[in-house]
Amino acid sequence: MFEVRRGLPIRYAGAALLAATVLAAAGCGGAGRGDGKGAQALSVTVDTAKRGSVLNYATLDGQIQPLQEATLSSNIQGLVVGVYVNEGDRVRRGEPLAKIDDAVLRAQLAQARAQLAQARAKYDSSLLQNPLQQQQSNAAVVNAEQSLLQARNALVSAKAGNDVAQSTFKSDQQLFAQGYLSQNQLDQVRSTAVSAEQQLNSVQASLRQAQENLASARKGTLQIDVQRANTEGDKANVASMEAQVALFRTQIAQTEITAPFGGYVTARKVDPGVLAMPGTALVTVSQLARVWIQIPIPNSDLAFVRAGTPVTFTPVVDPAHSYQAHIDTVNRTPSQGTLSYSARIAFENPAARLRGGELVRVRLLAAASNDAIVVPRAAVFHTEAGDQVFIVRRQVEDKNAGNGKILKAHVVTVRIGVENEEVAAVSSPEITAGTQVIVARPDALQDGSVVAIASPGGG
Repeated sequence: MFEVRRGLPIRYAGAALLAATVLAAAGCGGAGRGDGKGAQALSVTVDTAKRGSVLNYATLDGQIQPLQEATLSSNIQGLVVGVYVNEGDRVRRGEPLAKIDDAVLRAQLAQARAQLAQARAKYDSSLLQNPLQQQQSNAAVVNAEQSLLQARNALVSAKAGNDVAQSTFKSDQQLFAQGYLSQNQLDQVRSTAVSAEQQLNSVQASLRQAQENLASARKGTLQIDVQRANTEGDKANVASMEAQVALFRTQIAQTEITAPFGGYVTARKVDPGVLAMPGTALVTVSQLARVWIQIPIPNSDLAFVRAGTPVTFTPVVDPAHSYQAHIDTVNRTPSQGTLSYSARIAFENPAARLRGGELVRVRLLAAASNDAIVVPRAAVFHTEAGDQVFIVRRQVEDKNAGNGKILKAHVVTVRIGVENEEVAAVSSPEITAGTQVIVARPDALQDGSVVAIASPGGG
């Protein structure tokens, strides 16, 4: 099978020159014309048209890319204290590659742990105080309510006693005025009325104090809510300190740069002693056990490239080795600013024989024609009348003259199907399997020229 680049076939090159040659030969003094009388035969090389298949292959350029590639960088600032790999080393997933100094971070972690311990102690103390304070507050309210109840009961008694004493005093005043009571008796009743009024005032003052005490006790229950809020604040402070500890632990873990996947070290960008800043590139790791082959597909070749298309690719630096694969994906949109589409092949590369960035030549079938009439590519030429082929015919000139059968060239217009650099599928009623076609001819050859077969072609 034969590879060709997409474009105009080579047979069109020099078509105008060939047409001019044929016209010039026609104007010459009949040399090589097919009158069969004294014409000198032109020497030609022939081949035979055959029935078979014509395959047209396209060759495209591709590039090997790692299945995964990561340039590892620092997330923190610090001195690089160790680089454990060199370019070309094979590494496993999780293997240490480089180390950044973490002394400052460890000191900050110790401080954060101490602050966390203090925050937890305060929170625990607050949790213990809450039920005790609530119990005390509830007891104070109950006591205040009982005192208020007693004060109210005492007020009722004092009012009743005062009412009786005052009524008796008024009644005795009338009796004294009428002369039924002595002054001494009236003074005793007056003293009793004054004592009852004083008792009433005292009980009323106690009632007001009991009411104030109850209000104060009830305010103490509001303090429980404040204490609970403080407890929640202590709890949040513990969570904040735990997050701070976790942050320092994460940053310490980030000081150790490890391989995110198995592969090869393809770049070492720093040495120990370098001050790494966030984003400083340290090491590049490429996964080559499985690779991508990126192939830009011109718009003109897109018709015969699709997912599943079988291909053969050969490394440019190692043309002795070729590999079989299939197209995995073809991008639906072209690359920005071009009419080139991207096709991709996933290929297993366990021995890492194919290297990242390596160029390859990808060969794939562009067109095929089966059970066709096939002639050598050299037999086809192009004129203004179209694609044509010279065939050889045996012709009887003059039996009486004893000329017998002679060979003459005959021009046949053909329709070209699939072709490659060596053969072409042609269609014409005059060309069938076994027809002799001329593949090498002198410039003077034209339709009807007498020919002599110098040698068969190698088709």
